[in-house]
Amino acid sequence: MISNRQFSVPTDASQIETLWNIGIGEGWASFAVVQDRAITLEQREDKEYLSCYRLADGALLWMIQHESFHDDTFGGPGPRSTPSIHENHVYAQGQDGTVWCVDWESGKIIWQVELLELA
Repeated sequence: MISNRQFSVPTDASQIETLWNIGIGEGWASFAVVQDRAITLEQREDKEYLSCYRLADGALLWMIQHESFHDDTFGGPGPRSTPSIHENHVYAQGQDGTVWCVDWESGKIIWQVELLELA
């Protein structure tokens, strides 16, 4: 089972230190952070990715590629939702209605549904 995060939340801007800085794809998703991992959705060219990065150094641990592109006049390209983490699973909804349940450790897809097909 996943335990609490391994970092403290700063209470003042002077407590913030940049440890690494990498470029990721476009979008409006935030990061879901648990233990030593940060997981997000991002747009890279014409594909959407569910990506997992190591907090210590920003290394990419796993990535799921999905054939999907969203662009909006007001918000620009990229996903709009933030993944959720519960126990050992990551849950994410892509911009085209695809929902994934993914193994937190390996990035292996456990199940996937297409909400538009179900509707």
